[in-house]
Formats: sequence, structure tokens, C-alpha cells
Amino acid sequence: MLDDPDTTWPVFIDPSVSGSRNAWTLIRSAVPNTVAGYKFSGSAGLGLCDPGATSACTRSNDVHRLVWHFYGLDVIGSMGPLDIASATFTVFGEHSWSCSPTGVQAYATGPVTSATTWNNHVSSWGTWITSQNLAHRESCGNRRDVEFNVIEGAKLQAREDWRTLAIGLKASNEGSMAGSWKRYRGDARLSVTYNRAPNAPLGMSTSDPVSKCVMGPERPFIRSTTPTLRVTLSDPDGGTIRGNFDVHRLSDYALVFRQSTTTYLASGGTHAMPVPSGRLVDGTTYRWVASGTDQNGRSEHPGFCEFTVDVTRPARPVVSSSVFPDGVPGADVGTAGSFSFGPGGSSDVVAYKYSFGSDALDRTASVALGGSTTVSFTPTSVVPVTLSVQSVDRAGNTSDRVDYLIRPSVPAKVGYWSLDEGSGSVAGDQPGAGMTPHPLTVSGGASWVPGAGVEFDPGSPDKGLSFDGSTAAATSSGPVVATDKTFAVNAMVRTDVVDGQPRTAVSQDGQHASRFGLGVSTGDECPAEAGLSCWAFWLNGEDASAPARVVSASAVPVVADQWVSLTGVYDATTGTAQLWVCRPLQFEEPAPAGAVSAGTPWVATGAFALGQAQAAGQPTQRWDGVVSSVRAYASVPTDEQRYRDCNPLGS
Repeated sequence: MLDDPDTTWPVFIDPSVSGSRNAWTLIRSAVPNTVAGYKFSGSAGLGLCDPGATSACTRSNDVHRLVWHFYGLDVIGSMGPLDIASATFTVFGEHSWSCSPTGVQAYATGPVTSATTWNNHVSSWGTWITSQNLAHRESCGNRRDVEFNVIEGAKLQAREDWRTLAIGLKASNEGSMAGSWKRYRGDARLSVTYNRAPNAPLGMSTSDPVSKCVMGPERPFIRSTTPTLRVTLSDPDGGTIRGNFDVHRLSDYALVFRQSTTTYLASGGTHAMPVPSGRLVDGTTYRWVASGTDQNGRSEHPGFCEFTVDVTRPARPVVSSSVFPDGVPGADVGTAGSFSFGPGGSSDVVAYKYSFGSDALDRTASVALGGSTTVSFTPTSVVPVTLSVQSVDRAGNTSDRVDYLIRPSVPAKVGYWSLDEGSGSVAGDQPGAGMTPHPLTVSGGASWVPGAGVEFDPGSPDKGLSFDGSTAAATSSGPVVATDKTFAVNAMVRTDVVDGQPRTAVSQDGQHASRFGLGVSTGDECPAEAGLSCWAFWLNGEDASAPARVVSASAVPVVADQWVSLTGVYDATTGTAQLWVCRPLQFEEPAPAGAVSAGTPWVATGAFALGQAQAAGQPTQRWDGVVSSVRAYASVPTDEQRYRDCNPLGS
């Protein structure tokens, strides 16, 4: 077979097991209670030993039978009868009465021990296996190995879960020596060939799209009428297998597709079968069956899965927000908005994919079947943001995308001090709508002077406060900005001295130290190109007498008597602090300094102050120069806002 050019490869040979001859014996009816030949050597007789026919026989009615008991067959006992492919008992025929064949019968018998006799064993000869007519006589030239087909004995062993098998031989005619007498050697052999059915399938699933194997109400919905059915098949005997696939309509179990793979794969291989178009219908539930067939045609243990076909896309989701209505100006920058997603009439929506500011749809909100959900988003810029949303149904179908335009309003100022009073001891605050004003009390050596606008337009009414670097200050009665959240402070300032001393134009006090400062820093905190002094925005790491601080410092040089617009930003979202510097009418846009990690935020509950900072609970770093205007925001200003704040003639 292996050399035949028509042989189909690979070829798998069924496994077999050989029984271990554990015991064998002769039993005789004439000595029914005597062990007549346990583990006899050479050969022993079978049939009627008649003293009338030969003097070698000494007892009347002396019927001889032979029994062999084979161990090492546990694997057969663990199988089913259908797993047995063949079983052969082989024994050497040493002698027969004549050259004329006479009958020999094989039986499955009880076990053999060293105490086995006729009386305690013959009653176990209840299961006939096979018979054949035999002659094997030296003078006839036909002494030989004789094979008995004992497959029914091996099947009986498998059926009864025996771990051993005993085979007995008897003459068909035990009433005549001429018609029965033979001799067989004790070294008989037993070989059983088996072929177990492929194992139950594993890993049943579909691909294109992917779904798991489930039966009943929790069965998956799949978004394809041409899925690929997949199953892993194995053979307990290591043989090759082909896969069989059936698909039935569940409502009436009508067969809609049946196909077997044409290629035999090694045990443990994954078999795939695409369902052709035109077989499956949208909205219909199916049960599919997978099994393996080995090269001997054995196929048992099918596996079952179910799915429902759903190729109908869900409706577009309904997106709404009371805080940021679609496409129209909504709440201010920095305001948290809630956005509701609804199924739009589709009852099988299980999730929504969405993204802010891109069409990536890289976020997912899962919902109960047909449910709605709400997500939050806080815009940090007045630049409109597109919210893209897509519904996903239980089969994985996606809806058309909805693009929802979020238009934040320009943030209301937490505080705005124009410092245009020109006299008195109070600098008024004109914050945005709905904000509480925080007027500043002018004290010490502060005086009213012309502001930055006058330098660029002599007719400008712009005013400012001049600070003497000693006692001058302007302070609120309490905090203005929430320093543990995002905030920004802008000031139009002029320093009158550059003396290598740190000076603060704007700050907000804690109990012991300012949370932030906007002004001039010195020394190692400055970039090399800035020199010994630099414009800076700094944050203290804690409310302590001598806290460590982080500084965002600009390379724009500090020049005495030159107006600059400083904007310091703490972004709680990114955890960074950053300074922008703009010299009015000299730059097209403010220049950013490097952003620095801001550390852990803390709340400064003290006064908002112009002209000084706080250290160890006392005023320090007094400003020597003029402050023309100050703005405070609860958000990150846009580029446009910073550019407007740099205009000394604007508001």
C-alpha cells in the first residue's frame, strides 16, 4: 500500500495493543477439581482424550480445554465497542488427530489463576466468539500459527470495562477424539487494533466577524451573512481529521448548508469553513454543528453553537447637551458639560463610540440593550470642538457618524482690574457676568500714574498703579482664583529697575507663602540668554515658610522702563505651569517660555495682591515699577485672548 502511487497521503495506521500473556492453563473434565496444567510448557491437548482411541489417554470422558489470560489491555477496557477495529488471537497448532479439518471454537472466558480447575472455570465459558475448522499435523506439513478473529471478545471487554481478557479454545465436537483432538503451544499472542472516534470539538467560533460559541438566549448576533465557521478538532489516537459543518435554521431545523473540508489536518488543527452567500438571511437564528471524521470514516461527538444574523445598521444616535447645544455658543471655556447619547429608535444598541476633537472614535461607552448614556467634557479653549458619536449594536454594526459641534463661549474673567481710577484707595474689579467682584485696597507708597496706553497714544486715558519697591501694595480681602484648579493671570507691567533682585507684580497669598507669583526672577532660575534677571511665572509647592518652587522663565530680556504683557497659566489638566511674554506692538504673538511640571496643587486662601509676594507670612519681593492692568481667568486663555491682552489700548 505504501508504495502504491494511488495511495493518498498522509497515511495513518490505526494504533494497536498487544496483550501480555499473564497466565494460561489446561482444564480437564476427568479431574474436575485438579489444576491440570497451569502455565504448561510446550503444548497441551484440546478435545476428547479417549482411552479407547489411544493408550496415551488414561481416563474416560476426559475433555480437555485450553485458556489464555492476557493483561496490559487497560486502554481497551476504557473504550467503547465501536472503537475496536480488529482483534487477533494467534496460537501455534502443534498437532491434530488427522489431516482433515475439524472445528475449534474460541470463547471469552473468566480469568485464569494458579487455582483454575474444570469445575471452577467451565461455567464462565458463556460467550462464544468465533469458530473455524483446522488441521495442523506434522505429517500433513501444515503445522503453523493459527489466527482467530476475536474482535467480539475485545468488544465485550470494551463494553464491560474489563482491564484484561481471557480467551478459551475448545473442540466443536467434544464427543469424539477423531473429530476433535489437537495440541496447541502455550505461547499464544493477542493483538487488538483500535480506532477511537475524534474528540468532541473545541474552540468553536466564527470569524469575519468574531463570535463565541453559545447556545440559547445568550447566543451572539453576527453582522454577516457569510461568516467563517471555525473549530479545533483532535483525535485521541493522533490521527488526521477532516471537519464537517452543518448549518440549520433554528425555527424548523431545516438544513441550509452542509460541507466537509477536503483536507485532512493533523490532530489539534483548526478547520475553517466559510458559509457561502445566499444561505443565511438577516434576522434569522441558526444552529451550526461541527464534528471531525478520521481517515477510517469515524465521526462522533458533534459540537453545537447558535447565532442570529443581524446585518441591519442601527439608527444615528441622538446627541444632546443643555450646557453646550449643537453648533451654537454654549457655556464658557472651562465649564464641564454633559453630553447625552440616545439610540435614535434602535432597540439593539449596546455601546456608543465617540471622540472629542477628532473622528478617531477611540472611546467607548457601554449601555444596557437599547440604552442611553451620558459623558462629560470640559473645553479648555474657545476653539470649537467636534464631538463625533457612533452607535454600535449587539452584532457590532455601526451607525452613520454624528458630528456635534461644541462652541464654548469666551471665558468670563474671574477678575479684571483696569486700574484706571486715577485716584483714591480702591482699585475696582469688573469681572465677567455672574462673577463676584474683588476690589483691591491701595496702600503704602502706591500712587496713580499714566498707564501703558499713554505711551502708545498720548491721548489715552489709561492709568496704572506705581509701586515703590518698599511699602506699596494693592490687595483684596480674600482669594480671587481657585489655585488648585486651572487658572491664568495676565498683567501689563513695567519695571523701573533691573537690579538683580526678584520682584513680584501679581500673587495670591496662602497662610505662609504665595501660591503663585508673576514678575521678575533672578539667578539660576533664568535661561542663560536672558541674563541675571528674567520674566517668570512661579508656583510654590506647598504653603510653608520656605517652600520649593517651580519656575517657567522667559528668554525675553528684562529691560527697565519697557512695557510687557505677562500671562502665567496653571493647567490642572496637564499639571503644568507656563509663562507667555509679549512686548506691546513688537511681537505678532506672545512668546511662550518652557512649560514646567507643577507638582501637587494646593488652595491659597489669602489675598490677591499687586506689588508683592508672601514668604514666611510676610510681604516680600516688592515691585518697583508700574502695573497698568490685571486680568484673572479660570481657564487657559486662547492664543487670541493672550494677543488681545497684549494690546495696551484694548480692554
